[in-house]
Amino acid sequence: MGTWGYGIFEDDTASDVRDNFEEYIEDGLSITKATERILEEYEEEIEDDDNGPTVYLALASLQMEHGELLED
Repeated sequence: MGTWGYGIFEDDTASDVRDNFEEYIEDGLSITKATERILEEYEEEIEDDDNGPTVYLALASLQMEHGELLED
């Protein structure tokens, strides 16, 4: 996976998280359910010291874009 810039979504992992999250929202899942799916799907990446923070930052950004930043 690679990074090509400084923005949150200028990273392959973050970009993949965004694509999957948006797909779940389009399929009718709530922000909470979409987040839960991402956390399950990216469990291994979250354990990685480099990719873990990227997954969380991407999720926080996406939640904010949708007007529902979850406390957890």
